[in-house]
Amino acid sequence: MFIKSAVIGNASIGAAKLTDWLESDAKGPSGVPVLRLNFRTGEIQINSAQVGGWRMAMNNNGMRLYDENDTLRVSLGR
Repeated sequence: MFIKSAVIGNASIGAAKLTDWLESDAKGPSGVPVLRLNFRTGEIQINSAQVGGWRMAMNNNGMRLYDENDTLRVSLGR
């Protein structure tokens, strides 16, 4: 069965296979989801929900922190 769109108040899933991005419906000021998980690459993105906030991207190569101007401020890993 394929469901194109649904609203579910409470759900329990025993097992699932996700292939691409899982994104929060909460959006930051630039319209980017506040939380994004990529099941294909293993990347995690945490974006600010407020104007002037920072964002973080993390994957199997390391972690990067960007300031409100999208300037890389901290890089850990490769």
